[in-house]
Amino acid sequence: ARLAPEQLLELVRARARAVLQWQRQYVAIVERVVGYGDNTMAFLCCMAGGDAEGARRMGARVVGGDKLDQPSFRRRFGEGSFRVLDATSPLALKKLKVEEHVKMWHAAPPCKPVSSMSRDSKEANIIGLVRAALQETGDAYSIENVQGSRQHLKGHVMT
Repeated sequence: ARLAPEQLLELVRARARAVLQWQRQYVAIVERVVGYGDNTMAFLCCMAGGDAEGARRMGARVVGGDKLDQPSFRRRFGEGSFRVLDATSPLALKKLKVEEHVKMWHAAPPCKPVSSMSRDSKEANIIGLVRAALQETGDAYSIENVQGSRQHLKGHVMT
């Protein structure tokens, strides 16, 4: 028995196709900027690596970084694919860039501080700090977050 009606499943399938197309664009941009086959993407605040999985499926080499160890990321992408690091530190990002030959960055800072679902979060909003560190790399980057973060994001925003 299905858990959802066919109409809802088709909406989910359409959204999945759109997300995969979005990930393909990441890889295509990296290949245009730095050349085919040299497409390492770093995923900051990566948790278990859901975002990175899409990029890997599209042909990118992925490396993750988070403030806490992420054993699930290591299992999914390999032991050497993860670093414990501070995504707000330009020095940490520059080191990762040199060690892993990173060409493009994706960050998903914690959403609790800006989410309408958790107004009394004690966690700091680090979106601006992460953006500043990413800008210092000189590489292409993207930051994704919940709709409540819109005022903290700059430039082109897709919600």
